[in-house]
Amino acid sequence: MWQETFGVYVEDKHKLGMQQFFEQASPFAYQDMTARMLETVRKGYWKADDNTQKRLLEEYVGSVNRHGVGCAEHTCGNPRLQKFVMEQGRKMGIPVPALEGFQQAMEQATQEGITAGAERLDTYVQQNDAKLAARLERVPAPSRLVQEIEGLVMEERTNANQRLHDTRGDNTPSEWQALAASLPVLGLLLVWRLKRRRAV
Repeated sequence: MWQETFGVYVEDKHKLGMQQFFEQASPFAYQDMTARMLETVRKGYWKADDNTQKRLLEEYVGSVNRHGVGCAEHTCGNPRLQKFVMEQGRKMGIPVPALEGFQQAMEQATQEGITAGAERLDTYVQQNDAKLAARLERVPAPSRLVQEIEGLVMEERTNANQRLHDTRGDNTPSEWQALAASLPVLGLLLVWRLKRRRAV
């Protein structure tokens, strides 16, 4: 799916003039899209090849340098993505001035250094994971896995006397109770039928 998205919007495989459209109509939408694809690569959800990654880095960094930072939640609010862009950009030969421009624009928009922001977020995640692990250790193991479920239990019938049982107690009406409850209705129908015959 991501490779197809890349092919349509970045490589413009259908020759629809996507680059020109985004540059004129909505450069930040394109910037957001390329950043989203890079975040998917960073998280390991998309195993994009090196050429695809390099093209995405070029497009994203280039857009930030040309238009400024669009500041979506997964860009400005994600210093780990910013750090990934800087590290992968160096590895894949993105020109240093372009990376420096990207870094300066991001740090100005977020009012925080990229490395410091990534370290802050990593620390937060580690502390949060440690708190969750400590909480789980205090809970007895069976309670973590077993949930009590109430409802009806279906059993296989071997004769006419068996029926569904409620797990909260057997309160299903018997066949005799059902018959007794329906007798008055049957009686009324019979009386109505007799009166109707006499009227005709």
